[in-house]
Amino acid sequence: MKQQTIFFAIAAILLAFSTMNAQEDTLEYKDIDLGSGVKLVNKNVVEKNTERLFEISADYPQVVGTNSPGAVKFNKTVQDLIGERNQEFREWMMSLDAEELKFHKERGIESYSEIGYSVQFAGKDLVSISFGKSYYTGGAHPNLDSFTITFDLKNGKPLELSDLFLPGSNFLKFISDFSISTLKKQTKDFSDDEWIAGGAGPKIENFKSWYLTKDALEITFDQYQVAAYVAGPQYVSIPFEKLRPFLRVFNIAPLQYANTGNPVNWCRNGLFPKDGENFRIAKVKAATNEKVFFYSDDRSECPGSSNCKTRSYIVPNDEVIVSQTYGNYACSWYQPRKGSETVGWIELDKLSFQTAAQNFSWIGTWRDGENEIKIAPMKIAGKFKITGNAFWRGTGDNIHIGEIDFAGSPENNKMNLGEPGEFDCRVKMQRVGKFLIVSDNLNCGGANVSFTGIFEQSKN
Repeated sequence: MKQQTIFFAIAAILLAFSTMNAQEDTLEYKDIDLGSGVKLVNKNVVEKNTERLFEISADYPQVVGTNSPGAVKFNKTVQDLIGERNQEFREWMMSLDAEELKFHKERGIESYSEIGYSVQFAGKDLVSISFGKSYYTGGAHPNLDSFTITFDLKNGKPLELSDLFLPGSNFLKFISDFSISTLKKQTKDFSDDEWIAGGAGPKIENFKSWYLTKDALEITFDQYQVAAYVAGPQYVSIPFEKLRPFLRVFNIAPLQYANTGNPVNWCRNGLFPKDGENFRIAKVKAATNEKVFFYSDDRSECPGSSNCKTRSYIVPNDEVIVSQTYGNYACSWYQPRKGSETVGWIELDKLSFQTAAQNFSWIGTWRDGENEIKIAPMKIAGKFKITGNAFWRGTGDNIHIGEIDFAGSPENNKMNLGEPGEFDCRVKMQRVGKFLIVSDNLNCGGANVSFTGIFEQSKN
């Protein structure tokens, strides 16, 4: 069996492997430290059958350094998974009749099955691994398959895709729509809309090959599933940030964090302008004199527990800004006529979302505390000059200052300003209701200076 051919076949289906020995063209796997002396190490099994002219080789991970129930169950689950894949190939080769075997021998066909893997996420409580299987039985080219396992070491069980999401959250439609949109751009001349819709439609079997990284759900579509063989396997990455409305609350990394590094059930004041992509205005709908209470996020079961109910409340016709939804709750910001704003989870059925205006006025001076943004029209139609100042005050006379100076054009009700460089100032703005919602990347001034906030138009 030609190791170099096998290696490149497997490499085509996996996103990444560990390292490669250039002289021997074989794969090497490094031990991964899971903490407290526990490691993820590589094991290998090889089987050769000279009579039937085939070879089976498989690399797979195992947990060592502990006999915890979760580790024992993981090891057994992976061994069984590899054993099943090897047995499928073995049975196929053993089923060749005398004529077929003679044909293979006369033409020097050496059949093989080889399995490799990549550790996509490894933590003390969860590991997520993608496998690639390359096998050849005399056709025009090797066949490539992928399979995966995401295992909850804490509770000793493999996770199904549906385990990640809230019941009734319609997560499958979102994943399907996101995947189809991405695949149409990726496959171009190697597929068509019908092919993609069939292979990435909202059926759980279409998303059987999935795994987790530190910040995204990754899905592999095998060759022929959504495009021609020549296009190769297709990969779709969905950031946790996009999945936040659908994800269950987990106490294990990486599922407890969105892209921002915050637990997915967080709804807090300082983070509010950063936690949404499409802010909306809603009014409270409830019985006369009914109090609609805010729910906190300080427990893993929140907001969906009576223990999360706070003393803060709003009443019918009060107006809130909603940044995101999570299950049956909306992360809501409320500013009373007097006093400080309140941010927390509100039950969705207590809110009536307002129809968004299409032609917002941007021009004017906007303020959030002492931070100020001025937006003025330019000579070019639809383009604005955006300038502003922001402040951070430390102890005594310690003051840090930030400034912005951009030209930009709104797209619908949003503006994205700045350059993509790592240290460049970038600012996002969205007009919603009477508000200008702003977030930045903390690169727009001195230390701790930020324009992030909810601005209202100044009457002065």
